Amino acid sequence: MINVNRKIALTAALGITLGLAISTVQADVTVQTMTHFGGIAGMGASDISDTSYLQGHTKRTDTRIKFTGAVLGTLQKWMAHGPQGGDDITIYRVDQNTQIELHPDKHTYSERPIYTPPSAEKPSGGASSPPRRQQSDVRVVKSELKVRDTGKTQAINGFNTHNYEVTWDVETENLKTHERSRSLMTTELWNSDDPRFQQLRREQNAYSQAYLRLLHLPEMYASVNSRQLGLERMPFASEQGQKELFGKLQQIKGYPVVTDVTWAGGCISSCGADNQPQTQTQQSSAPSSGLGGMLSGLLAKTTEKHAHNPPQQNPGGLSVIFTSHTELKSLDIGSLSGSVFEVPAGYTKH
Repeated sequence: MINVNRKIALTAALGITLGLAISTVQADVTVQTMTHFGGIAGMGASDISDTSYLQGHTKRTDTRIKFTGAVLGTLQKWMAHGPQGGDDITIYRVDQNTQIELHPDKHTYSERPIYTPPSAEKPSGGASSPPRRQQSDVRVVKSELKVRDTGKTQAINGFNTHNYEVTWDVETENLKTHERSRSLMTTELWNSDDPRFQQLRREQNAYSQAYLRLLHLPEMYASVNSRQLGLERMPFASEQGQKELFGKLQQIKGYPVVTDVTWAGGCISSCGADNQPQTQTQQSSAPSSGLGGMLSGLLAKTTEKHAHNPPQQNPGGLSVIFTSHTELKSLDIGSLSGSVFEVPAGYTKH
C-alpha cells in the first residue's frame, strides 16, 4: 500500500519553505487558523481550527477537527465528540524534551518524551546489515517549479495581501509499462507584509530550529541519499537545484494569510483502457520505491477508486486528488501567561 503521508510531508515541507525566514528576536505570539481539507480522493474531508501559542522553545496547539464526509463525520458523532468534533490540546517543551497531551473531556493528561534515542543494543545473532532498498520501477522524467506574481491584491481578515501562484509539475514513467503519469500541484498564496508577521516568522523559525535539533534531523538530512529515494530529479536534490529553488521562492514576499492548494494527477501516455492508468497490480507485482513510485502508485489507486464515479477534473484534464484552503484568522503579538503552557488544576495523569 502506498504511503500517502510521505507525499503530504513533502507538501508540508514546501509550504514551510514558502512561509518561514531566519531571525532570532524573542516574543510571544498567538495565531488562529482555519483549514478546510477536501480529503485525499474524497477520504478524510475535514474542517480544522487551530490556535497556536508560542513562547520561546515552548509551544501549545489547540486543535479541533470536524470531519465533514459522510463516513468519518458519522463515526465522529458516534464516538461522542459531537457534530463539531473533538479537542486535541498538546504542549511541547522542547528544552525539556517533553510533550504533554491534555484531555479536557476526562480532565486527564499524558506525558512522554518528544525524542527518544534509538536503542544502542544490537539484535541477537551479531551485527545486522542495513535493509536492501528495492530498485524503483518508476523514474521522474520532469520536475518543474514555477512562481508567478499575479499582481492581484485584496484585504483579508484585516491584512492587505498580494497574490502569488506556485506550480510544481512532475512527470513520471513506469520503466516496465512505459506508462507516463503527471502530478500537478498548484498553490495560490495571498501574502501580507504586515510588520507583525516579521515577528511571527522569527518566533516560528527559532522554535522549529530547536525542535529539529532535538530530533537530530539536521544530521539525518545530511546522510540522505537522494538517488536511493528517487529524488535526484527533484528541484531540491542537488546544490544547484537548491540554489535555483530558493532563488524562485525569494520572489515571494510577505507571510501567507490564505493558502489554497490543489493537487491533481493522472495518466498522460501509454495508458490502459479508457485512457486511464493501469492498476498497480498490472504495472508491477513488486512495489516501487522512491517518489516516482509513490506518485505513480497513488495516481493508479485514485483512478481505480473512481472507476465508476468520475472525480472532479481540473482544466488540464487531470483528476483532482486533494484540495485544501488554509486561512489565518488572527495574529496577536503580546505576552502570554505561563499558565497557558501548564497542566490545568484538577487534571490527573494517566
